[in-house]
Amino acid sequence: FDYQKDLIFADTIISQIEELDKYEIRKWIIDLRDNRGGNVWAMLSGLTPIIGDGLINYSIRNKNEKANFIKQGNIAHSKASTSIYNTKLKFEKLAVLVNRHTASSGEMLAISLLGFENTKSFGYKTSGLTTANTTFTFNDGTSLFLATGFMADKNKKIYRNGITPDIIFDNSLSDEAILVKVKEWLNE
Repeated sequence: FDYQKDLIFADTIISQIEELDKYEIRKWIIDLRDNRGGNVWAMLSGLTPIIGDGLINYSIRNKNEKANFIKQGNIAHSKASTSIYNTKLKFEKLAVLVNRHTASSGEMLAISLLGFENTKSFGYKTSGLTTANTTFTFNDGTSLFLATGFMADKNKKIYRNGITPDIIFDNSLSDEAILVKVKEWLNE
């Protein structure tokens, strides 16, 4: 809940994407392995140069659906305003790497990305902390976060027990072998 740190985090990702964009990249790998969480909105804001504005996911509580949106220059639920940058080319493919240590808002970020066309997930089943949380604030200023639903991608696919990747890897694969397999899909 530190707006300044969220801003620095998002702007750092945006500037790294801008630097890479000089190569006019059309196929991206988003590595969420070992991303155990944090503020998903700062992470999503950092990726807006690639994925743009708009509907990003849903929070599903019983029969209630809440659509969640992102907008360049903003971090949702924050006072911070980020840099704005658009990649030179729209992405053609997006590979999302996950593993058993991808958890909580790391999973929410993956779910948000998996709703896009031409996106595949690679790796190992994630932790399973894919709940939608509600914040209850008390008069004394304390807050309680309760899991009150599940996250769904922007196509309303619900992830109740984590993310099972589209392409599951053998545990013995090295990082180099994993990237070779991901690049094979990117180059199809």
